[in-house]
Amino acid sequence: MSAPISLPRRSLIVSAATAMLLACSGCEERACPEATSRAEPPASEQPPAQPSAAPARTASVDHRDPRAWDDLPPWARRAAIMHGGLGPWAISGAIAGRDAAARLRARHPDASIVAEHSVDPDRQRTPYTCVMDGLRAGAELGESEVRFVHSPGLERGDPAPSHGEKPTTIFFVAFDAQKRPLEALRYTPTPELLSVLHEGSMDGLAADARRLIPQAPEKLFTIESVSVEQWR
Repeated sequence: MSAPISLPRRSLIVSAATAMLLACSGCEERACPEATSRAEPPASEQPPAQPSAAPARTASVDHRDPRAWDDLPPWARRAAIMHGGLGPWAISGAIAGRDAAARLRARHPDASIVAEHSVDPDRQRTPYTCVMDGLRAGAELGESEVRFVHSPGLERGDPAPSHGEKPTTIFFVAFDAQKRPLEALRYTPTPELLSVLHEGSMDGLAADARRLIPQAPEKLFTIESVSVEQWR
């Protein structure tokens, strides 16, 4: 893991730190009359414990239970586990992070990478924090390498007509060992992605995430190079 990067110019507004939300609730067992009337066999004679089967997939189970995610690609399962749930905001961040890391590391194998999520200050909260978890998982970055910033001069995109909210922008910047920026990429959500993020329901979070997983990054984001001078 690379050392945290001290960015050269903009003040960072919020550091992404979202807690794991998974909770496991057990059921109260009822005593069986037949079981209580018989002595337990020695441990050596007891059959080995069987792994618990995956529960029937429902919207709630698919959103929260990791046992329902065994069919996901490793990167998507990692994002869901890190985030504490399977949802489209975290998965979209993972898709962008995975793609940007592959592009930048192919050209700068020894570089460290920082992701900046440019969001208006009043929106630096859920569900935009969900994207931050996805960025960390997709690009395999540390917590200090994924940050909220507010850079309106570098953002692009018009409000989607269906919900009227301006798209947020994600920047990925590669740095050399002397912490000098080498290259910057800008990812702006497309209308197709925005419709999934803003028009879905709470009951359909996992289903929306599964719809995004096989999509090409270029379909979900407008991907552009940004000059280092412009990024600064």
